[in-house]
Amino acid sequence: MKTFGLIGKNIGHSLSAAIHERLYPFPYRLFDIDEIDRFMANTDLSGVNVTHPYKRRILEHCAMKDDTVENTGAANTLVKTASGFKGFNTDFIALKHLFSTRLERSDKVAVIGGGATGATAVAALRTLGFEGVLVYARRPVADQQPLERIHERRDITVLVNATPVGMYPDVDSEHVLDFDVFDRLRFAFDLVYAPLRTNFLIDAEAHGVSSLNGLSTLFMQALAAGAVFHGEAPREDPCTLFEDIYSNTANIVLIGPPLVGKTHIGKALADHFGKPFHDTDASLENTYGSDIFDLPGSPSEHVFRALENTVLRRYSEERGAVIACGGGAILCENGIRALRRSGIIVWLDGDHRHIDADTKGKHRFLRRIEDVEKLYRERRERYRAFADITVQPGTSTQDTLDRIGGRLDAHIGTQRTELESFGHS
Repeated sequence: MKTFGLIGKNIGHSLSAAIHERLYPFPYRLFDIDEIDRFMANTDLSGVNVTHPYKRRILEHCAMKDDTVENTGAANTLVKTASGFKGFNTDFIALKHLFSTRLERSDKVAVIGGGATGATAVAALRTLGFEGVLVYARRPVADQQPLERIHERRDITVLVNATPVGMYPDVDSEHVLDFDVFDRLRFAFDLVYAPLRTNFLIDAEAHGVSSLNGLSTLFMQALAAGAVFHGEAPREDPCTLFEDIYSNTANIVLIGPPLVGKTHIGKALADHFGKPFHDTDASLENTYGSDIFDLPGSPSEHVFRALENTVLRRYSEERGAVIACGGGAILCENGIRALRRSGIIVWLDGDHRHIDADTKGKHRFLRRIEDVEKLYRERRERYRAFADITVQPGTSTQDTLDRIGGRLDAHIGTQRTELESFGHS
């Protein structure tokens, strides 16, 4: 049987095998390699996908090149023929479609990245007629500019990250960008999809900018590669597969004030979707003892938040889990940022007036309804700022689950708009 695969470095996080083997009935393998020439000289793969850092080096192994390769100077898809491997750039095909779907012709676009992926993005934009595309790089060449000069252009409306900065496992890495400068910026796009949201996208969203990760682009280039490899339509609907993979990859993170029911709803949500469940407060109590919750408002509260930060970051490394956070988790800047990288943040915005006196009296540190009201007022804007989805708890557990499920479906749907029309435009 024919076998296909992906070659690159540090690709253990890649979703390519999961996508290709669901779409097409052939084995697909990941090859994390340090030496491309030896691999290509000995491979028996019928088709090869190529990722960082080999998209230009692979050209030496192409006996023939498609026009997409000639236009970009890079290849990410090779298919074996009787005369040797023929190279294609299906990233170009995917990006061209994405830009035609998401961008407006009047946009001023800046691409960060001077490598093969950046060149592919620029080629796709120019093919669509975008003029004056700006290119910034840490080590600029030719018509590229130093990244530190990007803040000189206040007219940028679209920012594209075409570098591996922020990609797993170096999720804390980021470009040093001042988004306050870009007062016309409306859209930020990152080709990285692991994590689902890089620091680049988190910072853009904090300034009210619409954002998109690279998962839909990965799907579209995989479909284009599949057409080259197999010459047949996929056996599964790509949009359905996208939703499946996205929901199985993203954590569902519940935030909200104390006593709103995050633990109860979180457990029910995990049961409903067949996901593992984690409660950050329970983890803190199991590790450090119940006395740790006596700290809020005391001089030792910063110690509690430091410990909570550690727990939040640990759970952010989960995949496809439901995580219920303590009411004050949104005060843990590093921890909540880590959770945002890998999850969909759901704010359970409950009405504190429904809390009965008995329940309130049993809470770890809330003794008066005024305590709940005060915390809610103090934290409301933080909950709102961090939330991807806001849900008012329903009249029953099932009602609340239905509300969350509907909002999750809608949120994931916004991440695959261009995939719906790919291949039909």
